[in-house]
Amino acid sequence: IVTAHLPGMPPHPAAGTWNPEPGTAADTGAMGADPATTAHAPHLLRRDDYTWRPDGYLTSHTTTHPGTGPDHRQYTLDPIGRVTAITRNGALAEHYTYDKLSNITSGGVVTPDATTPGPAHPTSPGQPGSHPAYPSPPGLPPNPAAPQQHSPANTRREYHNNLLIRDGRHQYHYDPAGRLIRKTTTRISRKPDVWHYRYNALDQLTDVYTPDGQWWHYTYDALGRRTTKQRLTDHRVVLERIDFSWDEARLIEQSTKQGVIRWCYRPGAYTAITQCVDKNADAKDFAAVASDPVGAPTSLIDPTTSRVVTNIGRDLWGRTSSSAGFASHLRYPGQYYDPESGLHYNLLRTYDPSTGRYLTKDPLGLGPSDNPNIYPHNPTAWIDPLGLTPDCGDHVAIYKAPTKGMTDTLLDHGFRESDFPGSGFGFPDGRAYFGLGDEGLELARDYARRGGYDDNVLRVLIPREDFDQHFRQYVYSYDGKAVNEVAIPNTMFDILNRYGRDLV
Repeated sequence: IVTAHLPGMPPHPAAGTWNPEPGTAADTGAMGADPATTAHAPHLLRRDDYTWRPDGYLTSHTTTHPGTGPDHRQYTLDPIGRVTAITRNGALAEHYTYDKLSNITSGGVVTPDATTPGPAHPTSPGQPGSHPAYPSPPGLPPNPAAPQQHSPANTRREYHNNLLIRDGRHQYHYDPAGRLIRKTTTRISRKPDVWHYRYNALDQLTDVYTPDGQWWHYTYDALGRRTTKQRLTDHRVVLERIDFSWDEARLIEQSTKQGVIRWCYRPGAYTAITQCVDKNADAKDFAAVASDPVGAPTSLIDPTTSRVVTNIGRDLWGRTSSSAGFASHLRYPGQYYDPESGLHYNLLRTYDPSTGRYLTKDPLGLGPSDNPNIYPHNPTAWIDPLGLTPDCGDHVAIYKAPTKGMTDTLLDHGFRESDFPGSGFGFPDGRAYFGLGDEGLELARDYARRGGYDDNVLRVLIPREDFDQHFRQYVYSYDGKAVNEVAIPNTMFDILNRYGRDLV
C-alpha cells in the first residue's frame, strides 16, 4: 500500500498491514510527514495485493487506487513456473506457449494496458530523437510513452539453432557468433523497416541504425558499463550526447546539455527509490519511485503534493506504457530503456522486451541456464540485473540428472512414488537424489553425461525457509567429498512437487 500525508486530511490510523495467511500479502508504505510530528495521517495512494504459489511464483496481483475499482490480474502457470496466460479483470490479456528450452513459440498481448511503447525515432532524419506528442522534461530523453504497435495476439515464432528467425511480421538475421545484426519488419503498402546492429569484440552493442536513417553510437568503460550514447551524422558529427555515471553496477546519473537525472537505490539492491531531474540550478523535478516485488518501477510520486504523477504499466516481458507525467527510463532491475531502439540496456547485454530475448548469447555460456539467449523464464519472480545470471532471491536450488526417458515425466507430472519405489533392501530405496548448490549442479551434470541418463539437468527451486523446514534433514556429504546431496524420500514428494521445476 502506498500512502501519503496530504495537507488538510483528517487524521486516521496509519496504514501498514501484513496478511499472515500463507501465499497472500498486502504491501504497505508511506510518504509525507512523520506521524510523530504532525497531525496529518497517511492518505492512501495505491494498494497492491499479491498471492503466490508455494514455490514463490506470483499467481495474482490486485491494484486499487482511491475512487476506482480494483484492477485484478490472474497468472496461469505451468508446472515449472512459466506464465502461460494473464487475465485482467476476467478478460484474457496475454498468453504464451513455450518449447522445452523456454523459447516462446506462440502468443502475445491481447489487451495491452495502453499503446505499447517502443522505438521512438523522428519522422525525418536529423531531428531530435523525441516524439512531439509525448514531451519530456529538459534533461530527460524521449518519453517512453511514444507509440508503437504491440505484438499480435496470436503470433507464432520460428527458431533455427535456438535463434529466433521470425515473429509475425518481424524477421531476424544473425552473424556466425549468434548476434542479432538485422531486424526487418514488413509493412503494408510501403517499404519494410530495417534495423541494423553492430558489436565490438566483447559482444557489446556499439551501433544502431534506425529505419529513418538515424545512427546511434554507444561507448563503454573497462568494466563493461555504458559511458555515453551519441546520435551521429554520416560524417560522425555528434548531434546528441548522453553521459552515464555509475555506482558499481548501478546507474546513478545521466547528463545532457539540458540537464541531469539522478537515481538513488535501496541499499544492496537494484530497486530505485528516487528520481531527480535537474533542469537548471533553480528547477528540479523530484519523484519517489514505487516498485513491484521484483524491483521494477510502477509509479512516480511527487512528494511535495503526495500525488502520483506517472503510472507505469508493462506486459510480462517488460514493454511499458506510461500515463501523462514525466517519464523514467528504468525498467526491470538493471535495465535502462533506449527510446531510439526500443531496447533495454542490461549492463553486460542488451535485451529486447518485444521478444523476451537478448541480442547476444550469455557470456557465461550454458552455466547460468541451458538457454543462453532468453530472459529468465518468469519475470514476476526472477531478475537478471547484470544481463548475466538469473536471480530468484532467497531460494535453494537442487539438481537432478533424470534417468533415461524421464525428463518430460518429471517436468509435466513431478516426482511420483511409482517412479521411485522402495524395494525394502538395496536400490531402489524409495528416494530421489539431488545435488545441492553449485557443486551439486556440477555433480548432476557429470551424471547426465553418463549412460542411462538424459542429457540434461532438472532444477527445483525451493524457498530457503521451506527447504530448512522440510528437506534440510536429508542433506549429507556425497561420498565424503565437499559436495552435498539431498536424498528426498518418496513420502515427501507431495511437498516437493509444490515447487517450480525447469531444465538448466
